[in-house]
Amino acid sequence: MKRLLIFFWMLAGASFFSEAQECALIRETDPYTRSTGLSTGFHKWKGGALTLDASKSEIDWMIEVGAGNLCFDDESTIQVYFKGTKQKLLFRNSGTINCEGLLHVLFKNSPTTNYQLNKLATLPIERILVTNAADKSWALEPDAEQQDRWMRAAGCLVEESKKLLTQ
Repeated sequence: MKRLLIFFWMLAGASFFSEAQECALIRETDPYTRSTGLSTGFHKWKGGALTLDASKSEIDWMIEVGAGNLCFDDESTIQVYFKGTKQKLLFRNSGTINCEGLLHVLFKNSPTTNYQLNKLATLPIERILVTNAADKSWALEPDAEQQDRWMRAAGCLVEESKKLLTQ
């Protein structure tokens, strides 16, 4: 009986440590403000790349589309389609006007996870469709492995970002 109990404790510990190893976020400390930031790093997909960055005050979802001379402003939209469902999310670019192919969606960092951010982190994304003010569209499409990697990294960042609130 004692061996069985020890075995279960070791099994629980192993699953805890394997999940901790799965959570590989980039952690940076600003040298001036000493505030900590977290990032998933860039996830390259067919058609572009995306990253999720967290600070004490906000979570920034940044999308990079293609290369060169793609202009986006506050009228640019981002539609996210999820695998196996007809649900989709619609966002407007909340970043600055730029011709570098960059879009941002900002969420407030809070003890409870925003509904839309939770969907981005927990549901497999089938396609992201980005449209600029000139009605030109670009699609980002991940494969199954990229979907899984994104959900693990984004879910981890969302949970870890709550710890930044107490710093």
